[in-house]
Amino acid sequence: MGPIWLLDIDGVINADPYRVPAHVWPEDQWIQRLAAGATKDWLITAAQPVLDFICRVHEEKLAEIVWLTTWQNHANNVSDALFLPHFRVLENPMYDGTRYAGKGWWKLAEFFDQLSLGRPILWTDDDISTEILGLVRAGSDPDGPQSFLICPKGSEGLGPWHLRKIAKFLNIPDKEV
Repeated sequence: MGPIWLLDIDGVINADPYRVPAHVWPEDQWIQRLAAGATKDWLITAAQPVLDFICRVHEEKLAEIVWLTTWQNHANNVSDALFLPHFRVLENPMYDGTRYAGKGWWKLAEFFDQLSLGRPILWTDDDISTEILGLVRAGSDPDGPQSFLICPKGSEGLGPWHLRKIAKFLNIPDKEV
């Protein structure tokens, strides 16, 4: 089986909703939509090239995309607002008595759980810190599946340079990005 792409929303797809970062993508390539959250609708600002890239990866089965986001099941409301496919949502059970209790940041624990499935992992999240990168390096088996982590600047989301790096990891020819 191919890679798994652990995809966050805020800071990865959703950039600054109040100030479009035109230095990342031209201003005319940004869209804004409302997505229903748990208690209210949220303004989502996304770059169309990023959405097109995600759709391509999904449609061509270049990776299994799964949501790893605090949006939880509302992530598919973001999908609806941005015309993305619905993806499987990895649960955030950060409560006593769950499999994450005592494991620290639930996303890191989920990363290692997914890595243990033996498939390459791409993880895009604006909250990946230097400390998290160190924990991933320390906890990964050098002979195990490959992992690739991308941490965009939260106010900007994924940029063209990120998509080129993701494409390389997924073996998409550079001229096709």
